[in-house]
Amino acid sequence: MIEIFNQVAEENSKPSYIQTFDARDSSNMMELIAASVSISIYKSLSSSATTDKNENIKEIVIDRFEPLWPTIGHESVLIYSLNLNNTNLSELANENPIYLVPEPIVDKVKVGKNPFNQGNVRAVFKAKSSNDTDIVHKIQSKIQTEDLVRQTIESKYIAPYWAATILAINFEAIRPAEFPSIRYVPISLVQYLERSGTPYCSQEPFIQGHFEKFNNNTGIVLPNPSPRGTNHDIIQAFSHW
Repeated sequence: MIEIFNQVAEENSKPSYIQTFDARDSSNMMELIAASVSISIYKSLSSSATTDKNENIKEIVIDRFEPLWPTIGHESVLIYSLNLNNTNLSELANENPIYLVPEPIVDKVKVGKNPFNQGNVRAVFKAKSSNDTDIVHKIQSKIQTEDLVRQTIESKYIAPYWAATILAINFEAIRPAEFPSIRYVPISLVQYLERSGTPYCSQEPFIQGHFEKFNNNTGIVLPNPSPRGTNHDIIQAFSHW
């Protein structure tokens, strides 16, 4: 990633803004932050009764219409919120860097009865927080043990988000004015407290508007500039791990 960014900078007659640094093992950044995520969440896990299976969505019925919110009741959830207390990359040299502080929050949410979209392993539901903010809940659509679901959300979604966010914050501090800012959509682990087995899901804000997609999970990357004329080199530098 550093090489991609510096190459773009040099092509624009700029010096290498991002430098490497000596650390215990900087290649393990994702593992270190993943460990910090797991430790922080584990300290605030719900003591609610659980079963050994995650809730299974047996039949997926996609509904792209807006849910009838007045007919949907609230349910209690525990949101495992994490606050970033350290963005210093040099802390990777420490044995046990702790970047995240847990702040679990109990909230009331409404969740649509049917998903409006579906991926290979998750179904995406529209939802509303207690203050009527639009959010989405991404629920595993295949049977897995509850611990495996939680660990998957932590390692595949939450840890990469925080690792990328730390890098983006460090980039923003030295970003040349002509380069775009980088910001990631926040993600949280959520536990349904009133559902059988108190299953887990991930929660993200619902983003309104139209967007360009410059790459995907199968390795496809659009030519630069994009068909709409957008220069997305810097975005690619923050998209590949």
